[in-house]
Amino acid sequence: MKIAYLDCFSGISGDMTIGAFLDAGLSFKRLSGELAKLKLKGYRLKAAKVTRGGISGTKFDCIALGVSHGHRSFRSIVSLIEKSALKKRVKGIAKDIFTAIAAAETKVHGKANAKDIIFHELGDIDSIVDIVGTAIAIDELGIDAVYSSKVEMGRTIIGTRHGFIPVPSPASLELLKGAPVSISDIEAELVTPTGAGILKVLAKSFNQPLPQMKVSGVGYGAGSKEITQRPNMLRVLIGEAKGAFREDGVYVIETNIDDINPQHLGYTVEKLIGAGALDAYVTNIQMKKSRPAFKLTVIADAAKLQNLAHVIFAETTAIGLRFYEAGRMKLDRDFTRVRTAYGRLKVKVSKGPDGLLTISPEHDECVRLAGEKKVPLRKVYEAAKLAAGRVSLFIIGVLLVSFASFARADSVITNEGEEIKGIVLEDYKDRIIMSTVSGEKTILKDDIKELYFDEEEDNLIKLAEQAKERRDYIRALTYYDMAFKANPNSKAAKDGLVFLEGYLFRKEQAQKEDDVKKRQDLEGQRGAAQIEPPKLEGVPEKSARLKKAIGITLDIHEGFPWVASVQPNSPAADAGVRVGDKLVGIWAKLTGYMELQEVLDALLDKPSLELKCTIERTVDVALPAYKAVAPGTNELIGAALTMEFNGLTVSSVRGGGSGNTAGLKAGDLVIAINGKQTRYLPLKDAVSLIRSSKGNTVVLMLKREIVIWRRD
Repeated sequence: MKIAYLDCFSGISGDMTIGAFLDAGLSFKRLSGELAKLKLKGYRLKAAKVTRGGISGTKFDCIALGVSHGHRSFRSIVSLIEKSALKKRVKGIAKDIFTAIAAAETKVHGKANAKDIIFHELGDIDSIVDIVGTAIAIDELGIDAVYSSKVEMGRTIIGTRHGFIPVPSPASLELLKGAPVSISDIEAELVTPTGAGILKVLAKSFNQPLPQMKVSGVGYGAGSKEITQRPNMLRVLIGEAKGAFREDGVYVIETNIDDINPQHLGYTVEKLIGAGALDAYVTNIQMKKSRPAFKLTVIADAAKLQNLAHVIFAETTAIGLRFYEAGRMKLDRDFTRVRTAYGRLKVKVSKGPDGLLTISPEHDECVRLAGEKKVPLRKVYEAAKLAAGRVSLFIIGVLLVSFASFARADSVITNEGEEIKGIVLEDYKDRIIMSTVSGEKTILKDDIKELYFDEEEDNLIKLAEQAKERRDYIRALTYYDMAFKANPNSKAAKDGLVFLEGYLFRKEQAQKEDDVKKRQDLEGQRGAAQIEPPKLEGVPEKSARLKKAIGITLDIHEGFPWVASVQPNSPAADAGVRVGDKLVGIWAKLTGYMELQEVLDALLDKPSLELKCTIERTVDVALPAYKAVAPGTNELIGAALTMEFNGLTVSSVRGGGSGNTAGLKAGDLVIAINGKQTRYLPLKDAVSLIRSSKGNTVVLMLKREIVIWRRD
């Protein structure tokens, strides 16, 4: 991050600010060219080297030609800036400075509305040039943040168009409320309202010591007057923040509790972490009357305060909370993977000042491997430390940079087309927190177009969790199963399979119990004499029933049921079922390796007339002769493809196109192109794969959800 430090040992004014930036490397020609975009006439610019107190610096002047056009209103100045061709950032900074000055002038002069205020001296051409020129300097030099020293002010009386006023001026003091200032005996206006407005808007903080930075430029901007007590100059230091520690703000929530079962506090801490707390912990304390008690402390972002307070009040006996804002310093952190004799795991790499480096195996990862390999946790931890220790500082640096340049990293593609690589640390419903080479980044889900994980099972588990949230349990079970096959040691995949299989089993049992109860109620109404034992039918009878009900016959091939025939004008034909379709799911059941009788039972034994199935189908889509130069998939296959969280999806089909002729439908999931799986394949690579098809056709394998309304 590039920063500027304004050393206001002799105050600050607009012309001194621009002079300092020119002296530090700002191009005078570039400044003049950008100011010309204001369409403000009647002035010329001048910059010259001068000395003040034996120090050389740059004196900047805006010289009005003829009569100065003062007495401009705040509205007219803002309009002048908005109508210009200046950059958006420049306009924003300049308008913010004028807005701050207008607010101060409004208060000082007892006006009702800042927008109606008339600037006198500040309406002159030179003041407009000073403020807009400062905004241009900040943008041209690529400065991200501005810091300031304490501000030295003079003391005197000066004449203005309002009359005689004391210095420091009322407007300057109003603008510098909250900033550290000192008033010397120097009889001069060291700080002008323009200078105070620049500090009010630009200065991120006022620090007496210089911020930690690698200085790349130093400039001195000279004031108009010679002062005997000190050099009448503003000094600016420009450079890169050293980045020893990252700083941010957090909130600390505290409460003292003396009437709670200590066992409940551990549960509360876990609930708080799950609700978004950055950290939570319990401290033993002693309260009044020598009562032993606990202090619960929670560290959180401001946005989480209300939710976390609700958890504390709900889960503890606390009747009041304290909360306050606190600064936080932290090392940049990233993750890399190391291999051990027990398997692969993540280690956290923290980088600090002057290359300070710490490498820590992730505790949860070590616990996972220890459980899977049935070895002591200590052995896994030591093996991880040993593996991480082999990585030299040079290699770690390469690994960190590789997050931004190599494929072995999680990848996010934003809606604007930006590609971000790193490690997804935390995943929430509305955002993800990602560790990148430039530090942690929070990315809103609404801004994400595509998301790919480094590990195959991570992608599958992510898809499974999203399907589970939508209550699409058959798809979730499929993804968990695929994740388990990709990595049999994946605890998340195992847990997902166990949970869903148990849930679906319980759901099926509950459905059966409900059917039995309904049958018993019905039989009870009819009388015991009318009860007939259920008929036991074999595969031929059930196949005949299925053909009559929905119009298809099935065969088992390669472990899955396939559609062997479809009757014209049947419910299945109306739903779009074709001969050769592979039936991979029925309601909440996967059909892989089921016996034909089980498949038939699943299709026939539902009381509802609505039958939900998942099919897979291979289609040939004709490609036009100009496929090599076609700019996108719409022209290639007559259908638009998008990369959604559940995979490559047909989002729309053009009428009369080859995709429509082949039977593509919006919502189809494309799971393979020319035999190559599209799972986690970026959209641009999918387009390239289609373009590289041999001949004039591309072979797509589709997965589609269908609903068949069977005949009773």
